[in-house]
Amino acid sequence: EGGGEQYEHRPLVKTSVLLCGQFKKGTGVPPKADLITLLGDAGANIVSSVAAMNKELRKTDEDSTLVVLCDDAKSDKQSGITAPLSKAMIAVLENDDSNRRIMVVTYMWLFDSVSCGELLDADNYKPKSPKAKTLWELSTT
Repeated sequence: EGGGEQYEHRPLVKTSVLLCGQFKKGTGVPPKADLITLLGDAGANIVSSVAAMNKELRKTDEDSTLVVLCDDAKSDKQSGITAPLSKAMIAVLENDDSNRRIMVVTYMWLFDSVSCGELLDADNYKPKSPKAKTLWELSTT
């Protein structure tokens, strides 16, 4: 009963998500296509590129959340978080006047948020790459 229907409660409405990393098969990380489907079903706006996320960061719509969803990459090069993206995110995170919610989390945050039916905090979803960790620390303080 109810199979295939859209969720009545979509926990990621007003949330824009950028998938950062390679999400390589055989690494224990879920396929990117599955994450995109789940994000769409949960009501998220999928940000297609780092350039598009930079554009999202410049918007002043304060009633939204921006999420960088990371894979298990341990190096900055593999993480997909570029220097310009990192710089733009730090500027917004350090701006006390901004009410934008920005989160940098591992992909497990998505599964847990959908399972719980709500946008969970980033505290328990620390990424592994140095740049992502720095952004996570800024976003959780």
